[in-house]
Amino acid sequence: MNKVRKGGFEEDWYLKSFGDDFARIYNRKNETAKEEVAAVLRYAQLPEKIEDAPAIAVLDLCCGWGRHALEFASRGYDVTGIDTSDVLLQIARENAEKAGLKLRLMNADMRSFSLPHKVRLAVNLWTSFGYFSDDEENQVVLKNVWNVLEPGGIFILDLDNLPYFLNTTGAEIITINSRDGTPVEALKREVYESERSRRIVSYRFLDPNKAAGEESVYLECRLYQYEDIRRAVVRAGFRVNPAEKWGDFRGTPLTEHSPRMIIRADKP
Repeated sequence: MNKVRKGGFEEDWYLKSFGDDFARIYNRKNETAKEEVAAVLRYAQLPEKIEDAPAIAVLDLCCGWGRHALEFASRGYDVTGIDTSDVLLQIARENAEKAGLKLRLMNADMRSFSLPHKVRLAVNLWTSFGYFSDDEENQVVLKNVWNVLEPGGIFILDLDNLPYFLNTTGAEIITINSRDGTPVEALKREVYESERSRRIVSYRFLDPNKAAGEESVYLECRLYQYEDIRRAVVRAGFRVNPAEKWGDFRGTPLTEHSPRMIIRADKP
């Protein structure tokens, strides 16, 4: 694969950015995990909690530090989390141990992962799709999800909504509560490269100990119009009901003003 320099990172940026700085920036998202998992289970028409029935197997693809995986596990689901970041997976292990929850965690590439068992539900949440510049590689990810689902299985895919994102680009100084609780400032930049259909987000901590211009976290991904992602999911073998799409985790229908684009896809 040819590599392209972007913001000081090569095309394989996703192997470099998901470390401790990423966790520092986004640990505030832990607060919304319960609401998001509850919504996913509603959209998938699965139980809010499993107590007496056998556990239902779930795959959390690009699980990060496990905020969703832990919430699924707390509800009685049998959860496997996959990510490529050893740093984030270790945080997930530590959090699971503290909570007394069982998680199956694997370091694997979303283009080539496999599981020894099938799952009833697969989730890819918080815009963790479209990382690869070659659309065929993104298509492989969808096919891998299809392969790991049991017949009748459900896939919930959560992305940034492109029309909404176009109105939120720019730069701002944000304050972040780091993992030890110390507030820090960072410069956040968001842009959209229309020729590549790519969202690019970078963070640079305003820390005199950092080299000038050094980016602490760099993220990019393909953003999709609904019809484009629907066609990609159908091409992978899924069935998609056009009515089963949402613009947030509260059940609001998807419109151009929605912050999220959440779709349900079913394996026949």
